Amino acid sequence: MTLLNNYIAGIISLLIFLAMATVIYIKQVFWFDEPVLEFFAHHRTPFLDVFFSTVTWLGSLYLLIPIVLAGSLMLKKSGYGDSALFLGLGFGGAMLVTNILKRILGRTRPQSFIDPALLPLDSSFPSGHATHITALMLCLLILHHRFAVPGHWATAALLVPLIILVALSRLYLQVHFLTDIIGGILVAVVWVLLLDCYYWKGRGF
Repeated sequence: MTLLNNYIAGIISLLIFLAMATVIYIKQVFWFDEPVLEFFAHHRTPFLDVFFSTVTWLGSLYLLIPIVLAGSLMLKKSGYGDSALFLGLGFGGAMLVTNILKRILGRTRPQSFIDPALLPLDSSFPSGHATHITALMLCLLILHHRFAVPGHWATAALLVPLIILVALSRLYLQVHFLTDIIGGILVAVVWVLLLDCYYWKGRGF
């Protein structure tokens, strides 16, 4: 996870996101978006309804903002002020960018397999939940790596399933297209990796 590798990955992710956002702005829906939602709509069960309704909260700001604030405060009190600021900027910046993009692109939420009255009021692309959980996980992974904490790859192995579960929950609950999820993940990757390159450059990490 060198700064150069992060920079390259960030730029590639940005180009992919821009291409996807352009298509969405023009056409609104990719060819595979509806079939994916149809699959989940046809495989709903009472157990999965409860499971995914609970799991989806892992990407909610109501849960993640207190976690980020508490984590930043703990880092600052432990003498890691730079890391506390990085965590706040990494998560908060990704959240802000996603909200701006939602307003600009204005994509309508999926309505084929759900009552529109049950949908959130904001736009669909990119997924805020996917952005939030991915940004937090990337920030934590980078902080582990920058301070050479043993087992940071094991940490990633534990964190990635959380991102996948949140992504699946948004599809299962019919509140996002698959491309919304991919877009949210890309926003987090671009923001956090490029912030990492800028923030730690010249700091000796």
